[in-house]
Amino acid sequence: MKARYALIPDKEVFELHDEELDASQLGENQALIRAETSMVSAGTELAAFTALSKNVYIPGRWNSYPWRPGYGLVGRVEAVGPRQERLKAGQRVFCFGKHASLQIYDYSGTKPMNGIFSIPEGVDAIQAAVARIVLIGLTAPQVSGVQVGDRVAVFGLGLVGSITALLYQLSGAEVIGLDTSAGRCAAARAAGLTQVLEVAAEKQVEAILELTNGQGVGVAVDSVGHTAVIQNAVAVAAQYGQVVLLGSPRAAVQGNLTDLLNRVHMQSLVVRGALEWQLPRHSTRGVKQSVESNLNLALELVRSEKLRVSALVSHVVAPEALGDAYRGMLTDKDNYRGVVVDWR
Repeated sequence: MKARYALIPDKEVFELHDEELDASQLGENQALIRAETSMVSAGTELAAFTALSKNVYIPGRWNSYPWRPGYGLVGRVEAVGPRQERLKAGQRVFCFGKHASLQIYDYSGTKPMNGIFSIPEGVDAIQAAVARIVLIGLTAPQVSGVQVGDRVAVFGLGLVGSITALLYQLSGAEVIGLDTSAGRCAAARAAGLTQVLEVAAEKQVEAILELTNGQGVGVAVDSVGHTAVIQNAVAVAAQYGQVVLLGSPRAAVQGNLTDLLNRVHMQSLVVRGALEWQLPRHSTRGVKQSVESNLNLALELVRSEKLRVSALVSHVVAPEALGDAYRGMLTDKDNYRGVVVDWR
């Protein structure tokens, strides 16, 4: 079977390639998946595309060049390996697959990022792809244990940040979303976020303190993955508050850590990492959430439009336009906010 796949062979280079796949060669824990849609990550994929992730130059790493990018995929099983009873041909699934029209997906082992999950027929393929980002967003309210009436600030209203802010809002928190981009702020408002501040990064701390009468917030979330944003989050966290690191910090930032750590110490702040991969793949005794339970919740939230993700997806592109989408997400953040690849 002929397949087309995306490839990043070097820094800021995008290519599409063709290959032949043979279903008869599937292993015991492998399935041949035909894509409907795939989700693009503005963090992980762009970090590899721009070589911000230094692993790209280390042979053998998971994203070393030449790298096949991908983040989350909705598709249908074409064939399964021998002695497989859980999956069957024709089944609609979600997995953490590559950007490819057809691929052999290996779901052996126990790592959550190798999971493959059955999903309902009735969920729109674009919404189901965005559920991949909802999986990330859910981690923040789950690790911070927010209650009704708590005050939360979410820094960064890209796709991850907007979804995270809306999830906190759904939980009953009073949420303040901040971004420097007019387009992102407008999209967050259109999706239903009630308090949105379009403000320069250097004025965000002042804006939040003014809005909260100097009290700050109980939970401050960095959805960007940038140390300078984390510094702002620490600065607005109220006494005994939490700072949640939802994004993965990658870019180097010069500065003195003493002021930041002094505030963490003096205000008795808790700094929490919110990496989605800390959850088990399937429900496990003694663990409240899993990737599977969060995926089911995410699909229900987007299907019911309790999360209005359609307002946050700015581009649905053909595979040939994925390279342009990468560049747009880098240089035109007002307009390129959420990108889904349509393989149908």
